[in-house]
Amino acid sequence: MPAEDLAPAIELFRHRFLHALRDAKLISPSKLANLLAWKHPGFNIHHGGEQPVPAHDKAGRKRLAEPKRSGERAPGGWPREG
Repeated sequence: MPAEDLAPAIELFRHRFLHALRDAKLISPSKLANLLAWKHPGFNIHHGGEQPVPAHDKAGRKRLAEPKRSGERAPGGWPREG
């Protein structure tokens, strides 16, 4: 799916996530306004060409949740950030 097609989903997620942080009093209303003013949302949906991991695949979910180590390749070949 082209990244352009995901833009509305990314923006919806961004708004809901940031408002949930504000509602939980984890960020202030001014911080929320600041974050929503950013040109680039800071969220990325990228699957790296892999198939989705099913909910029942515990090993797959664990692999996706593991901390990234410097120099290691992420799924899809992207370098992991250290």
